[in-house]
Amino acid sequence: MICRPWLILGVVLISPALASAQLRFSLPTADLGELRGGPVAQHPFEFTNNASVPIEIVDIRLGCGCLHPILQQRMFQPGAKGTLLMHIRTLGQSEGPRTWQAHVQYKQGEQLHEVGLIIAAKIRNEVTIEPSIIAMTVETTLLQEVTFTDHRPLPTKVVAVLASSPAIRV
Repeated sequence: MICRPWLILGVVLISPALASAQLRFSLPTADLGELRGGPVAQHPFEFTNNASVPIEIVDIRLGCGCLHPILQQRMFQPGAKGTLLMHIRTLGQSEGPRTWQAHVQYKQGEQLHEVGLIIAAKIRNEVTIEPSIIAMTVETTLLQEVTFTDHRPLPTKVVAVLASSPAIRV
């Protein structure tokens, strides 16, 4: 099959729906630089409905459980602007460069579209606790070791270790 770029361009210009989606994120990728591991980071993704019809955001598919999207509304009239605030849980993330992805699915009329969003950062862990999350259901005695590592120049003094349940001994 012979590819004719002028033919593809003509089809795209004739059919704007084929050209691109109409939910426009001003910056669909973000580099947050260096983040300290532990605190929740956040990044706002600003967008505009450039379509001539209302757009409904129907789903936000997340690349991992460390992302938590906050969206105040789901319907956007033509020309309306909005912000998708993405929270990123950095606790337990490995040291070094990381990327997180999300896919925003929306309906424009009866057509379903999708826009990808990417956040990049370099995680710097001063203190690590491994494992960072412990969830267990047990019927007998269980031993779980937790490792605390402090990479800061001044030593840490542990003054107490507490458990959230009286059934757990530390």
